[in-house]
Amino acid sequence: MPFNTLMVYCLLDTLSFGEQGVKVSAKRQKDETILFFRIDEGQDSPFCRRMSYEGKLCDLLAYYHKNNSNGGKIERVLWLIELKRGKRGDASAQLDATHEILNEKFKEMGLDREITLKGYIRSHGSSPHDNSDDKRLKEIFGKGNIKISSHDDFDAVIRGSSKIK
Repeated sequence: MPFNTLMVYCLLDTLSFGEQGVKVSAKRQKDETILFFRIDEGQDSPFCRRMSYEGKLCDLLAYYHKNNSNGGKIERVLWLIELKRGKRGDASAQLDATHEILNEKFKEMGLDREITLKGYIRSHGSSPHDNSDDKRLKEIFGKGNIKISSHDDFDAVIRGSSKIK
C-alpha cells in the first residue's frame, strides 16, 4: 500500500532535492539502488491522502539498498529526510510523525523486519536546535539510525562517512 502510492505519485526522477535553499543529493554507484520520493506537499499530497494523515511529514523518503554479490543479507533502508532552514525541533516532530505512520503500515504488511527506517536531518548551517530532540530521535530510530548534517552530500550519510554526526 505505501509502496504503490510512493511509486505512482511520489517518485522523483532525480537524486537531488531542495527547498528554501537547503538541498540534498546522491550519486548512485553501480551496485546500488537509490530512489527519492517527495511526500510532504501539504495536506493535499497524495501520500497524506492515501495514508489518511492530516499533519506534517518529513520532506522526502529515500529508498536505499546495496546489491550483495556475496549472497549475504541485503539491507533495505528507507531514509526519512527533513530539510530544515529554521528551528530543528520542527524537523524532529516531522521525522517522528513520519516514522510512526510508516512503522505502523510496515507492521500491518509484515515488512517491519524487511526494511530499516532511518532518519536524516539536513540542516542549514545556522539552524538552532535542542539536544533533547536529538536524544528523542535516537530513542525512536535506534542507535546509529539518525544522522544530522549541514552537508548536502547524502552519499556520505548512506555510506557512513565520518564527517556526518
